[in-house]
Amino acid sequence: YPRATEMLETSLRLAHALSYQRGLALALCLKGKIAMETGDNAALLVLIAASLPLLRELGERYWLALALHVQAHEFHFRGEQAQARAVGEEALSLMRELGDLHALAQILNALGYFAYIQGDLVTANQRYEETLQAAKVTQHKPLIASCLVALGAIAARREQAMQAAQ
Repeated sequence: YPRATEMLETSLRLAHALSYQRGLALALCLKGKIAMETGDNAALLVLIAASLPLLRELGERYWLALALHVQAHEFHFRGEQAQARAVGEEALSLMRELGDLHALAQILNALGYFAYIQGDLVTANQRYEETLQAAKVTQHKPLIASCLVALGAIAARREQAMQAAQ
């Protein structure tokens, strides 16, 4: 993301020089998302931590939900699954209110994965089923395929548990 990073750096400098808090908050949030996607967890932590208070103060609920979603991934990468789920649930609540199905599907998908990692197959299944429905509405085919794989993995784990119990 070299071009995006360059543009966001310019935006950050300008927003800082102008004391433009909204521009600063959004640029920090987007840089944090890029850091997540490129695996730069150290930058992710700093950028999202800087953006969250600004987004809350400004009442930027959509961007706050996205920043929380990114922060949930950061907690996940650090092995803090309970915190990842709690922050992800806050992002989910906001995005449900806002009604962006594409973003909602992404958040639900992450929460499904976090629940699966913790062995909470009931919640994981619920989150993936809801993700699947949203992905079908938005016609996000890669996410549909990913959900079907996840739901298949959950079914396999349940079947293994039932066989072991017999």
